[in-house]
Amino acid sequence: MVSPKSQCIRLPGEENRELWLGDSAGAWKRAETDDGRAGGLWAIECIALDSAPFWSLSSKSAGVSLEETAALHWEALGLTEEAWGRTWACWQVDDEQHQALAGTAALVPGDDGTPWRACMPEAFDVSARLFELPASEMAVWKELGRYVVAFQRGQGVVHFSVLQSRELNADAAWEIRDLALSLEVRGFIHQLHGCRVWTQAGDAFTSTLKEALGVRVRTEAKPAPQLPKVHADLLPPEAGRLREERTRRKRMAGWIALACLAYVLFFGGWTGLLFFREHRLQKAGDLQAKLTPEVDAVREAQNRWYALEPATNRDRYPVEIFYQIVSMIPDEGIRLTDFTMDEEKVAMTGQARSVGLAIKFKDDLLANPALKHYAWSFPQPSAGEDGRANFNTQGLLQGGSTP
Repeated sequence: MVSPKSQCIRLPGEENRELWLGDSAGAWKRAETDDGRAGGLWAIECIALDSAPFWSLSSKSAGVSLEETAALHWEALGLTEEAWGRTWACWQVDDEQHQALAGTAALVPGDDGTPWRACMPEAFDVSARLFELPASEMAVWKELGRYVVAFQRGQGVVHFSVLQSRELNADAAWEIRDLALSLEVRGFIHQLHGCRVWTQAGDAFTSTLKEALGVRVRTEAKPAPQLPKVHADLLPPEAGRLREERTRRKRMAGWIALACLAYVLFFGGWTGLLFFREHRLQKAGDLQAKLTPEVDAVREAQNRWYALEPATNRDRYPVEIFYQIVSMIPDEGIRLTDFTMDEEKVAMTGQARSVGLAIKFKDDLLANPALKHYAWSFPQPSAGEDGRANFNTQGLLQGGSTP
C-alpha cells in the first residue's frame, strides 16, 4: 500500500492525469502541478481495464479463496498469466446465501500502460475503486477524454465500463440503461436508487437517464479520491520486471558494498599491523641504540677478563693443563710426538702401542674434570703394520676466549 512518506495519488482527470496529495488527517487535495515526486498510488484508467464481475461460492463454504477463483475466472476468459507482476485485481463486493460477489478487472492485453515509469509508483489500483458511492447507485464521470460509468453494490464497485458515446446525450443515457439492465438481470446489482454525474452534462442526458431508469439524477462536483480499504494487488508486468531488476541491483550493490567494506577492513587491518610492527621495530631500535654503549662497555670488560683468565684461573694455567694431560699418559705404551696450545685450543699427536691404549687415553681425556671446559675431537686411531696406533686430538675452549 501507499506509505505515509509518499502519500500521493496520480488519478486520471477529465483530460490529463492529476496529482492528489494526502495530509495526516486523511484528507486529499489536488495539486496545482505535478512536482514529479516518486512513489504513491497510480490509479489505472478504466479504458485500460476490462471489468468482469462474477458470483462464486464463499470461501468458507467452498474452501477455496476468492483469489484462486478469480485466477480461474480470468484464465477461462483467455487471460494468460504473465511472468512478472499480476495483470488482474479482485475484491469482494457482497456476500449472500453462501455466495460471494466479486468485482474484478484486468489490464487490456497489448495496452502499453507505462506512463508511470517517470514516478515509479508503490502501488497500482483501479481508478473506479477510489470513489465512494451510496449502495445501489451509479456514477458517471469523464476520464482522459472518455466517459465512464461505475455501479456500486454494498461497499464496493461491482462493475465499471467506458461508454461508446463520446458525448453525454440521449444515446449515452440509453447505453447506460442497457448496461444497467444487463447487470440487474445477471444479479450483479439491485434496482438502482440514483445516479451521480461528476462532469458537465446536458438536460437531454439527465432527463433521458431519469426517464429510462426511473432514478433521481444529480449533477455535482467530482469528489476527492480515497484510498481503497483493501489493496487490489494489481501490478503491471513491466512494473514487476522493473521492481525485480531494481531489487537485483540493490542486492548487487549491497554485495559490492560488503566486498568493499571487507577489502577496506582487510587492508586497513594489514596496514595497521604493519604500522604496529614498524612501531615495535622502531622502539626496539631505539632501545638497542640506547643500550649499545652499555653493552660495548660490558663486552670490553669481559674481553679484559678473558685476557686475564689464564693468569687468574688455576685451571686455565697452561702448565696446569699440560700437567693434567701428561699425568694421564702411562709410563710405557704411549708417547706424545707433538703438543701445541694457545688461548683457545689444545692440539696434540701421539703414538700408542695398541689401538686399545689409544682409546683408553681418549676416554681418560674426556673424563678428566679439569679438562671439561674443552670440547675434544678424537678421531678413531689407526694401527700400522707393527700394531702401533697413531692418534691426534684437538680440544677447543668452549665459548672461546670471548663470548
